[in-house]
Amino acid sequence: MKTYKHSLGQVAPIGLLIAGLLMTACQTSTTQASSTTGSAQTAAIPVGQVSQNAAPTPLPTRAVATTTSIAADGSLSLTKSLVNVSFDTSGKVTAIYVTPGQSVKKGDVLAEVDTTTLNTAIKEAQQSLELQKAQIAKSLAPAKQTDIDNAKAALNSAYASYNALKAGPSDSTMEQALRNLNQAKNSLYSSQLGRDQTCGLKPGYSSDEDWRKALGDPECKQADMGVQSAEMRVTAANQSYIDAQAPTSQTDLTSSWANVVQAQTSLATLQSGVSDQQKAIYDLQIKQAETKVERAQSALLSAKLLSPCDCVVQSVPFSLGATASSGSPISLLDLSEITFQTTNLNERDVVNMKAGLPASIRLKAFTNTFTGTVDAVLPLSSGTLSTVALYTVILSVDKANADLRPGMTGQAEISITK
Repeated sequence: MKTYKHSLGQVAPIGLLIAGLLMTACQTSTTQASSTTGSAQTAAIPVGQVSQNAAPTPLPTRAVATTTSIAADGSLSLTKSLVNVSFDTSGKVTAIYVTPGQSVKKGDVLAEVDTTTLNTAIKEAQQSLELQKAQIAKSLAPAKQTDIDNAKAALNSAYASYNALKAGPSDSTMEQALRNLNQAKNSLYSSQLGRDQTCGLKPGYSSDEDWRKALGDPECKQADMGVQSAEMRVTAANQSYIDAQAPTSQTDLTSSWANVVQAQTSLATLQSGVSDQQKAIYDLQIKQAETKVERAQSALLSAKLLSPCDCVVQSVPFSLGATASSGSPISLLDLSEITFQTTNLNERDVVNMKAGLPASIRLKAFTNTFTGTVDAVLPLSSGTLSTVALYTVILSVDKANADLRPGMTGQAEISITK
């Protein structure tokens, strides 16, 4: 360090000399300011005028920003994968309106299948709905007096049957059953006599061989069939006589009482109208029938395959007249959202990346430059190059009505403000 001598003859560093000079200048400035202040106190300055001795207003400091750009290679990529659309149900293809490579708008009809079965299903569902409404309307209508009278008669009959069963078999019932049995036996005896005379047989004397020969005659055979029918009537009459003597079982009583309860319910419904609970059931039945109609109509609409987006047709897997199903979809490319993805952004530059940074994108297929914005920075490395990790940055691209296609390559210059 260079040194200099001051007035006292001592040697001092140059830094101390400069400090001394600055202190002297400050003291002089302070003295002048004090003098000016004193003058200002004795003479007021009019409004709107500036004192000649006033200190000048300092100018604001101008901030200077430095902009740095980071360049990275990459290519265009689709945000969404292939969009596959297919028919909900199988059917014969009756129309195809698109071909691979064709651009379509959202809602455009791509293809249609035969609707014969679907139209039939709609008609059946609608008829079922109308029938359900008619039946419910009839049930909700006020009961007629004749219907009430018939319901009362049915209830009385059900009560009478139940009481008869509960009382058990009566003497008159058993006598009638016995009378029927005896009549059946007499009828059988008469039929047997008639058969023997027709066949020329003598009971107790004719052999089995005589019977076989006699039955070969048609008249004899007809007479024998009459005897068999009479025997069956005797068997039935005998069982009825046995049943007439048997006590009533608990099963028969339960069944008979169920008929009484049903008759009571029918009469009460006619007299008081349909309950709120039953009305709720009717409403549910109507809704179920309406749902079937809606499903049938929806199935008919699905016979037309509609595009879900503004897309480009990639493939049509079926032909006219073939059977299309959910396993044979039309594939579409959605080009509405296309991005630029970097391939060689290194780890030293990725730390400066963040969403929202502006970028300029140059593609080899175009002479103009596209604007873009950083959308995301993928956290995982996409690989390494010479021991340096590489990362992928995704940028949105302003297409500017250009025919951008997935796979096009180029370079993005991302601006970083420091």
